[in-house]
Formats: sequence, structure tokens, C-alpha cells
Amino acid sequence: MAWNKLDLTGRVFGRWTVIEESGRDKGGSVRWLCRCVCGTEKTVSGASLTHGRSTSCGCLARELTAERSRTHGQIHTRFYKIWANMIGRATCPTNSEWPNYGGRGITVCPEWQSFEAFARDMGPAYRDGLTLERVDVDGSYSPENCTWATRKEQARNKRTTIRVEFRGTTKPLAEWCELLGLNYRTTYYRIHRHGWSVDRALSMSNC
Repeated sequence: MAWNKLDLTGRVFGRWTVIEESGRDKGGSVRWLCRCVCGTEKTVSGASLTHGRSTSCGCLARELTAERSRTHGQIHTRFYKIWANMIGRATCPTNSEWPNYGGRGITVCPEWQSFEAFARDMGPAYRDGLTLERVDVDGSYSPENCTWATRKEQARNKRTTIRVEFRGTTKPLAEWCELLGLNYRTTYYRIHRHGWSVDRALSMSNC
């Protein structure tokens, strides 16, 4: 009896990229030829990929162990934790934040798999209290797409942030309210519950 088989070709699971189907194991489960970001190729069962049991050839664990043993002196710093958290949510399906990052295709560029490279690119501009932000929230972690931001700035760059155009410029509604001295909740209700136009809501006092 034939059944529909899930095609994993081209999909990314952690550090694995699926190349092609590679037969079946003794139990009849489909195996897939995968290439790790480090270049290693290996056959992995489909179940191990889709259930998050296999996310790399083992290089990630080795690299993290090596990073922890190096004498860069930052392993207990907030800056190091920012890097480690970025790696975890983008590469590990068991991470609680995986669904919003690696699970929807957000990756970490090959260079930033190394803490030293991340520190080289982002360290000079880092200050305590800042958070790592992707300029394009649908893009991946890389020098070209990352910057440091305050928590308020990062909150405004979330996918769920409401953005509106006013006077030819698009900004988060919260930022427009702050700039114009308006109450956010009142302005939000005027637009989304009472059907006011953005121009009217942002041009009138909340009094």
C-alpha cells in the first residue's frame, strides 16, 4: 500500500540541510542525506530531524564546549549569554524560543557560530542594557542584519508591532504617540475600535 511521504529535501533542521533521500533503515523509516554547516555529510532518519533529536553532526556541542574552555574571559558576562542564547534559539529545536526563530527559518550566519567572530563584529558597540536586534525581523542573524537596541526599541521592532503611515512616514504607532504626546491606548482604540483614520487619530488631542 502506498502512502504520502513527507519530502524534507532542502529543509533546514538546526545545522543540518537535507540534500536528498537516502533509502530506508531496517524498520522501514526513511533516511535522508544531510549536510552540516561545517561540511560534514551524514544520513539521518526523518524522525530524528523532525522531532529535534538530531540538529548537527555533533560539531555544535563540540564548539560550545571549546568556547567554554577558552580564555576569552567573557563566559560569565551578559555579552556572552546574548551570543549563547542567539545560538540556542536559532539552532536547537528543544529551546523554548525555537518556534519563533529556528522553527520559522531564522538562522545564524556561519561566522557567528564562533563567539570570537561575534565579539569582533558586535563587541565594540555593545553597552550594558542593550539587546541584540535584527533590523529585518524575518531575516537571520548576521553582521548586516543586526544592531544593538534598547529594550524599548527592540519591543517596537517585533513582528506584532502596529505600524502606521502618517505624514508620509511609517513608524510604530507607539512611537508616533510618544512623539506627538498622545495616549497610546486612546489612540489605538480610536483607530481600531471606532474606525478613525490614522491622520485624524494622530492629529487630535486625546483630551
